Amino acid sequence: MNSCIKPKHGICTLRAALQFTNSLPGSHSILLDNGQYNITLQGIDEDMSISGDLDVYGILNIIGQSEKGVIINGQAIDRVFHILKDGSAQNSVLSLKNLTVANGLAQSNHTDAVNHLGSGILVAPNQELRLENVTLKDHSDGSSILNQGMVLAHGVSFINNESNMNSAVAAAVTNWFDHDENDIIDAYMELSDCHFSNNLSNNASAITSSSFATFPQIAQPVVVKLDRCTFTNNIGNQPSVISNMFNTDMYISNTTISHNQSNANSGPVILNDGGSKIKISNSSILNNHGTVIDVHGGFGRIWSANSIIESDPNQNSALLLNSLGGNFFWRYSDINHIDLQKNDITQGDPLLDTITQLTIRQFAHVPLSGSPLLDTGVEIHCTSHDQINRFRPIDGNGDSKSKCDIGAIEQLRDLIFASDF
Repeated sequence: MNSCIKPKHGICTLRAALQFTNSLPGSHSILLDNGQYNITLQGIDEDMSISGDLDVYGILNIIGQSEKGVIINGQAIDRVFHILKDGSAQNSVLSLKNLTVANGLAQSNHTDAVNHLGSGILVAPNQELRLENVTLKDHSDGSSILNQGMVLAHGVSFINNESNMNSAVAAAVTNWFDHDENDIIDAYMELSDCHFSNNLSNNASAITSSSFATFPQIAQPVVVKLDRCTFTNNIGNQPSVISNMFNTDMYISNTTISHNQSNANSGPVILNDGGSKIKISNSSILNNHGTVIDVHGGFGRIWSANSIIESDPNQNSALLLNSLGGNFFWRYSDINHIDLQKNDITQGDPLLDTITQLTIRQFAHVPLSGSPLLDTGVEIHCTSHDQINRFRPIDGNGDSKSKCDIGAIEQLRDLIFASDF
């Protein structure tokens, strides 16, 4: 192995730099100039970063010059990164910043499903992945991320990923956790300022989560937190976007889920099952093929506050949900499955603009003047900010009272008209 202090032929490759940091204790950083860094050495089921994917041991930061300018390309030879437990007492942590991870394809001679997933990044049990200003795109035949440990991400995009597997595998992220007595970190994922677009899967296109346990262990829930995220133009099967299969606690806030499609005749946009729980706060779920459905787990496992949720008029889909108040349930012909509160809205038009790009990653439907969403949310459940990180609440209807809006966007009143000019 050639160290990057004295590299062979005067060239330090990303693989050589990673091999070198793997051999050292402590935390280390690799800085990448703009350019494309290709995986070129084929090798399946090899875990020392000699060939195939880039295997990470210990604590490593890889920092690119710019998100679009630095591309780490798997070239469909293997997955791109694999985070594994090193030989010391500490867990491994891979931090990626200001770069793109592309074109991975997980390959393995093993028969277990895990080794065929995580085409972009595989996070082994108890290990950790951190992302900041990162795009994961064009990964195929398995999730761009398979998380069995912890993922913390701020500013991340999942674009044009694909999974052809028939099992509970999403194209973008799969949280898959099988708890045993050796696990010290339960599966956890927290994403903020995230964007999922043009992902395609035979299951959920964006996120699938499941937690199991080997008897006599007790399955601990996978915890998933999504704040300030956009899900648009994704295509799944049943469901189209998010699937909480078993023992998942999900929190969705300040998020827009719009213009997503299901290939199944009755496929929902979000499916909640197997004892999973979802809380939806200040979010907008509309213009999708399908709606939000809880099945098998029983009534009362989905809670919603200050959100607009639209039914699909072309589907006979029931929403099993507990309202915490301040919701706009749009186009529901049957609201008997909703535990309505007196300040919920079930009639009329929300008066929203077409979906618009507001920041690099955030797309949303902005309330128009006179919208019933303005200043009609419930204060006790109002989030502290909206989808574009603007503080809530703001006076949106000109009555000089700052009250929370329904939906992902907190609308500012037009100051020109407010001043009567």
